[in-house]
Amino acid sequence: MTTAQRIHTPTVLDTDDDVLQLVAATVGAAIRDQLWAIFVDPDRCPYRLLIPIDGLPDRPDASECEQILSSLGEALDLQGGGELILVRERRGAPRLSGLDLVWANALSEASRSVGTPLRCVLVSHDTGVCAVPSAAYAEPFEPAGVSGFARADTC
Repeated sequence: MTTAQRIHTPTVLDTDDDVLQLVAATVGAAIRDQLWAIFVDPDRCPYRLLIPIDGLPDRPDASECEQILSSLGEALDLQGGGELILVRERRGAPRLSGLDLVWANALSEASRSVGTPLRCVLVSHDTGVCAVPSAAYAEPFEPAGVSGFARADTC
């Protein structure tokens, strides 16, 4: 069952490190397989809303990803707009897998398809959190003023 969780931090997410610290503090190391949505306002501060999405297939389905991103986009609009940070929580080693990249691409494609701004995709693994470099996405969605994760050394 999916239930909303609350974030209790007024942090401005100006840098990749700010995002990593927020995700490490809120999602942390992986316990189970699921997707987390973190909502960020237009001023790059996280809204006080964190949504876990469970029951996802092992491999992403384009139609299901579009439905998820569309629903998250509606929730984001209700909060006042901004962008999303998505975190794929999965058990396993702290290095990016081929499946991590497949998920990042599917989520990025879905965000573009439905018009939901996506800041970045991260992975929660057995020992912490790492980011999927935006260069690994197929044509990353880049909202105005945000370039996603440029660092290639995040995992």
